[in-house]
Amino acid sequence: MEWWLKRTPLNFNKAANFSDTIFDDVAFFRKADFDSIVDFVEAQFRDAANFTEATFDDLAEFKWAGFDTVADFRGAEFKYTADFSEARFAGKESDFSQTAIFNRAKFRDLATLHQAVFDTADFSEASFDKFLFFFSASFVDGVSFSGAKFDTADFSGALFFDVAIFSDAKFEKLVIFRRATFEEDVDFRGTTFESAVDFVQTRLGRSVDFEGTNFSQGVDFRQADFDSVEVIYLEN
Repeated sequence: MEWWLKRTPLNFNKAANFSDTIFDDVAFFRKADFDSIVDFVEAQFRDAANFTEATFDDLAEFKWAGFDTVADFRGAEFKYTADFSEARFAGKESDFSQTAIFNRAKFRDLATLHQAVFDTADFSEASFDKFLFFFSASFVDGVSFSGAKFDTADFSGALFFDVAIFSDAKFEKLVIFRRATFEEDVDFRGTTFESAVDFVQTRLGRSVDFEGTNFSQGVDFRQADFDSVEVIYLEN
């Protein structure tokens, strides 16, 4: 079964079901157009998964999917719900600097990535136009949301084991970091929060950089743990 290795863009006019499918070689869906529901529930990608600039017009389901090397969704557009809940971006055999790449991806509707596990992840300049769920997600070796744009975002209970970068990101509505844990440095330089921010019971790591951060509607740090934390800059 080698059709997914074709280098010409694929077009799926009807629903596509890849649930429980095992891709032993490179899965090439670059610039693919999924006009209807696509189901990758519990699919296993043993080699690279290339979804760069793919378009998902309907529900995109990747729940419980496993990506063993690199999952590249840079520039992809999700026009309806994108479900990556409990997906595993392990990168256990990867030589790539990032194992989950969503740089410049566009999520036009609900995006749920709760309880997903990421090795290294890049969401820089991604846009989330509606609700985003990252609650109880785990970021093992660093994540970047630099320049990303958010509507409402829920990171409650998320675990950041390495550096977390939110520099120049923009949060237009409520963002929740309640009970999240940041083990290492956190970068909020130039970040804009246009609505309320919830850091209640959040554990913050070695240093937190708020230089140039704008909290327009207030921020709640009740019961947050700043022990042994260097707050580089915090104003307003």
